[in-house]
Amino acid sequence: MKSNTARKIIKLDYIYPCAITFIVLAVYLATMPTSLSWGYKNFGIDSPELLTSAQLFGIPHPPGYPLYMLLLGTFLRILPFADPALVGNLFSVLTFLPIIPILYSAILKLFASHTKTGGTSLRLCSAISVMIFCFLPVIWGVSTVTEVYALNILLVIILFWASVSLVLHHSRSDRISRKLLIVLSVSIGLGLSNHLTFLGFALPMLFWVGRKIGLRTYLKPIFFLPIVLGTCLYVYLPIRTAAAFPTNWGDSDTIGGFLWMVRAAPYGGYFSFPWNEPALDQILWPMRLLFSELGPVLIFLTLIGLRSVYAFDKHLVIVSVVSGILFLSYGAAYKTADSEVNVTPVLMLSCVFAGGGMLQLFHIAQGWGNRSEAVVARFRRISRRILPNIVISAFLLLLPFFLLMTNFTNLDFSNDRQALIRGREIHNMGNHKSVFLLSTELDVFTTWYVRYVEQPSSLKLPIAVPLLQFDWYRKNIPLELGEGESDKSGKSIENIAKKIAEASISQGRDIYIADAYLYKAISGSVKEDQIHLIEW
Repeated sequence: MKSNTARKIIKLDYIYPCAITFIVLAVYLATMPTSLSWGYKNFGIDSPELLTSAQLFGIPHPPGYPLYMLLLGTFLRILPFADPALVGNLFSVLTFLPIIPILYSAILKLFASHTKTGGTSLRLCSAISVMIFCFLPVIWGVSTVTEVYALNILLVIILFWASVSLVLHHSRSDRISRKLLIVLSVSIGLGLSNHLTFLGFALPMLFWVGRKIGLRTYLKPIFFLPIVLGTCLYVYLPIRTAAAFPTNWGDSDTIGGFLWMVRAAPYGGYFSFPWNEPALDQILWPMRLLFSELGPVLIFLTLIGLRSVYAFDKHLVIVSVVSGILFLSYGAAYKTADSEVNVTPVLMLSCVFAGGGMLQLFHIAQGWGNRSEAVVARFRRISRRILPNIVISAFLLLLPFFLLMTNFTNLDFSNDRQALIRGREIHNMGNHKSVFLLSTELDVFTTWYVRYVEQPSSLKLPIAVPLLQFDWYRKNIPLELGEGESDKSGKSIENIAKKIAEASISQGRDIYIADAYLYKAISGSVKEDQIHLIEW
């Protein structure tokens, strides 16, 4: 008897996440870039740089992403004979897959004790919510290209799962609660070592959990020590700074340089708060994003779910709304090409609450079926409770199917080669010792990848012109620039570029410049046959 019951539980609790994992894996592998790619909406613009840094165990742009570098660098060495770009994209897909059972379990736990519908309806709603999350364009896009966001989403969802589980098992002396608390703190420590925006989700969740287990619990070593150990991964930065790769960012072996990296100082200028004329457009950006990602039906279900959850746990709704506002405000103020990827926790929470909205539909439909005998009189062989469930289930299953069908074409980058072609075209210019003065991330990162990953024996030198303003970058350039470190005058990017051109020519190197203004500024001081303009 017990064995039969156990089998039923296993079937019900595992068949849904297993089936979803199989479907998502098949879809993601079918649409995943098989080579170097910028991916959907150029979300993977940093992919070539991240791959280059991971291959060298170097340091990418701030905040350095030590956890991601260690994991991706190790994964690249597990598959040394495969295309590194393919391996990097595969790493994102495999990192995303554990999200499916964890998120499914979190939604199941959250609503299990507060729903009037049957267990099958609850599991179906949880499964549909997870599928919807997987097929949202932003989530799909960042999870099939080499980027830090799939790992960040995984850690966010582990934190959410641990938070929900702790609230349900909040006995402080309970062994399960102690284990869950460790999972919670480990996820925070690792999350902070991967992406600093993790705090925007962690702090509200900690407040919610703290109301149940007691805020004093956070003072115990069992909580804060794993966080400290997780953040200790940042020691990777000063250690690898000593390698002095030409692709390394920062001088993290100094206190000032370390803080510059960790707080992502060079990107402070990207923040723009809506105090000026086009303020309305910036304020409405989060609303447009949510509408384009979720659509009216999912937004409606999310609102219903928020209302239903508020009835039994208003503090969860409050902290979720606060976290959502923080991330949406951050995305609106941080004006970069990939601002959308910073709001992935909001999309996760929306899908969680949408699951609650779906359960409310089942509840309403069942009540309607019980009251409307005339409607089901023609279906005497079908129970009055089964018919509404069938109708609602069919409707809800259409939602992830619709997302899959409508987004597949736009997210299919299996044949995309643009990034690799661009990097190779630049690298193949000139002689075997050519120097490239490149100004954009698209040019710099792709050429770095070709030079240091595909052709590590090459003598060609791609230089990131915007980074010439930093002393630490100029030190890593294998050219004698003839400048004294004590002399801070005349160190404009233009003057430094001229010195690089002079030093390169003296070594018999050709100069290729991708910026027309910089080309004009330098071309007057060197022979025309020694300097070339890269035109697209």
